[in-house]
Amino acid sequence: MNELLRALAMDVLLEGTVDDVDLLIATACIEATIPFRPADAEGRRPPELLAHRLAATNEQFGLGLSEDQLDRAIIAAVSFANRDVRNFAEDDVARFLDNTWKLLPESNPTLRFRGLYTIDAYATALLKMHGFLRSLKPDTVFHQYKGAPSPEDHDRLLQLATRNLGTGRRYLGIKLMSAGILHALAQTTGGDAPVALFMGDLNPQEEGSHLAAHLPKRPTNCGRADDETDDLYRLLAHGRASESRFDLQHSPLSLFVYRCLADDQLDAGVAAAGEMFAGKRTPQQFLDDLPGKTVAAIARAAAFMAFTRARELNAIADRREQ
Repeated sequence: MNELLRALAMDVLLEGTVDDVDLLIATACIEATIPFRPADAEGRRPPELLAHRLAATNEQFGLGLSEDQLDRAIIAAVSFANRDVRNFAEDDVARFLDNTWKLLPESNPTLRFRGLYTIDAYATALLKMHGFLRSLKPDTVFHQYKGAPSPEDHDRLLQLATRNLGTGRRYLGIKLMSAGILHALAQTTGGDAPVALFMGDLNPQEEGSHLAAHLPKRPTNCGRADDETDDLYRLLAHGRASESRFDLQHSPLSLFVYRCLADDQLDAGVAAAGEMFAGKRTPQQFLDDLPGKTVAAIARAAAFMAFTRARELNAIADRREQ
């Protein structure tokens, strides 16, 4: 609908000012930006389907475009569409995630109220974006038509998209799991609450006014080494490329979780968080399936922040430290 209305507005406003043939080609360029479409049942990709419709329109209205002109129009449309999603081929994965984070408040209006949104609202936004990235296939992001872009350039776009999507999925998965832990702690100690109650201020002015200040710097049960060559470590420790109005740029809680859990534990935890948010397991079951010392450390840190629930949170920590 977005692309249809863009094209319709352009055609109505420019009719009589821009030649009909040029408007047709420009309309094809906008159609090509409808994103993430796979091949149809017969294996035809979006550029091939667009070429067929463009040729039919050319014939129906007697516009006189030659086969070569039609091919060049589709090549232009593919180039335009690939530029529209060029963020997926960022060399720096932190910049790719920047764009992803900017989309979260658009589809989740509650995140626009800085510091007031709840743990559930934040987790829901992460869950939707994680599911979206999981559903994407690199070959539906960038397209090619009759050798344009070149096979080398097209392969490079697909390789970068594959890397960025893979890293983005893991990053969002860890963030989702961390939000899941906060959700479970909140639900088992009184119910949903503003993120700020458990995490503290986004821009803490006083020492100790953020959850991260109360997490162990390097607990004995955390065996993953800090590695500046690891994209995930850099993203969690140093942050995305720019700040966000609704979230910290770096991710101290998620970094703590990442340091403490092995890859198989992370994968299991992300899957379990998804099941919890889908109602397939309770918050208590989710916490019980995680390493006890990791949950204890987070609960103990949350007790400093959510002081009205300190007794319950410390009790959770006590049980898991035994």
